[in-house]
Amino acid sequence: MEEEAQKAGAEGTPAANEGAGEQKPVRVRPKFNPLAIALNVGIPPAVCAGIGIGVYFIWHSALWSWLAPLLLLLLYTVIRLRDIAIFAVHVYQRVAPDHIRDACVFTPTCSEYMILALKKYGFIRGVIKGIGRLKRCHYPNEGEDYP
Repeated sequence: MEEEAQKAGAEGTPAANEGAGEQKPVRVRPKFNPLAIALNVGIPPAVCAGIGIGVYFIWHSALWSWLAPLLLLLLYTVIRLRDIAIFAVHVYQRVAPDHIRDACVFTPTCSEYMILALKKYGFIRGVIKGIGRLKRCHYPNEGEDYP
């Protein structure tokens, strides 16, 4: 029984701070899947480069050989903006020091709020709501606030 309590206290769970009167939230750092990152970052430019080479050999046009892949890559980026923004927030959650992440006065934290807003409202409205939340993240504002 004591070993379980010590193990729980060592992991930083709320049981560790039971006697202190103040519960410190446990921050979760997201895990990254290197294969998924490589596929999402490496495959689209490679496909666009292949299309550019194919366009050059079919139409023998130097202009379209770089313009067509560039337009496709731009279209892919615009379509995936929400996912790119969520990935950027995950990177922040992974690398930001705890003293910065613990400064948030809201529940859920501002980075979690940004992810929820991006998923619920899409890229433009989600980013606007997330930035608005970051502007409010200081004393005396606090409490529970969901998008």
